[in-house]
Amino acid sequence: YETYRHVMKPTDGSAIYAVVCENNRVVRMTQAELELHPGWLNFGSHGHKPPPMRGWLAVPLMSRDGKNIGVLQLSDKYEGEFTKQDEYVALELSHLASASLENAKLLEEIGQLNEGLEQKVAERTAALVRQEALFRALAEQAPQMVWTASPDGRATYFNRAWFDLMGGALDNWTGYQWLAAVHPDDVAAIKETWAVSSRNQAPYAGLRRLRASDGGFHTMAYRVSPVLDEHGALAFWVGIDADITEIKLIEAALRVSNQELEAFSYSVSHDLRSPLNTIDGFSRLLAKQLAPHIAGDSSVKASHYLMRIQAGVAQMGQLIEDLLSLSQVSRAPLNTAPVDLSLMARKRLEEWQIREPVRQVVVKIENGLQAHGDERLVQVVMENLLSNAWKFTGQKAQ
Repeated sequence: YETYRHVMKPTDGSAIYAVVCENNRVVRMTQAELELHPGWLNFGSHGHKPPPMRGWLAVPLMSRDGKNIGVLQLSDKYEGEFTKQDEYVALELSHLASASLENAKLLEEIGQLNEGLEQKVAERTAALVRQEALFRALAEQAPQMVWTASPDGRATYFNRAWFDLMGGALDNWTGYQWLAAVHPDDVAAIKETWAVSSRNQAPYAGLRRLRASDGGFHTMAYRVSPVLDEHGALAFWVGIDADITEIKLIEAALRVSNQELEAFSYSVSHDLRSPLNTIDGFSRLLAKQLAPHIAGDSSVKASHYLMRIQAGVAQMGQLIEDLLSLSQVSRAPLNTAPVDLSLMARKRLEEWQIREPVRQVVVKIENGLQAHGDERLVQVVMENLLSNAWKFTGQKAQ
């Protein structure tokens, strides 16, 4: 067979094929008819003297969608002219040839698609390998324990930090074996939390105790997140455990320390209040006793001194109350309100300048400094800060 290419040049004899391709009909000619056909006179390089041919039978090749894809040509029958029966045979051959041509074209297209698909699969595989290598590198370097589990909670991977704390090898912990390391009192809560999160496909977190390779239990703060596939189904879990055993020990120590501080503060405040009440009571009695016997400037000075004593007693009483408040700050709510830091600092510094008038101190206080906090506790802070500044500059002339 020969393929018809649509671009025909009448001088090369291809015009004879146009009779078949343009009409998509079978053409059967005797030798005499062929020699008289205008398309045959210029066939090939023979010019007006084409070679003799004993009959000619041409059948169009049709695609499945009805388009012409070529011509099947039979010529030079050994005996006689082409018959109707020959035409039927040629039609069957044309069907087979058309199917073969289309199948060959499809195979070529499939081959090209497969080649592109194989390249994409190779690229995707390489990308997945890089992603897995990246995950493992990050997980192995992480200071916290990193692990993965199947959708039903079977452990599939643990990083280096897990084995550093728990010991053993991967085969000792995969599946549900890791549950054996969980404190018996924590197993039920873990399973319940996991079941709720599994139904909702949501992250979950909590605390659990794990028995380490040294035999002791370590308190772990864990957080687990689900990883979904492209269809939104649960693919696996990724979890992180952070060892907070030392933090828990520090918290326990702080609680004990706070309790001791509270007890100490109550004891100190009780011991301080008694002599303070004595000073306050006797200073008031002294003021009454001196009032009839002192006159003039001496009376004014005496009254001023007694007022300063009573003001100091009141301030000391307030400091005792603040000390009690400070001891309860870990469990008592703060009474937050606007606080004028400028006014608070000015009052303290004025009192110290009155007590030590010989000191040459230049004081600069920015006006209008406002804060938001518990006024009594802020006052304790300011008292400490300013008293340190006043005390540690006491040896300087200016």
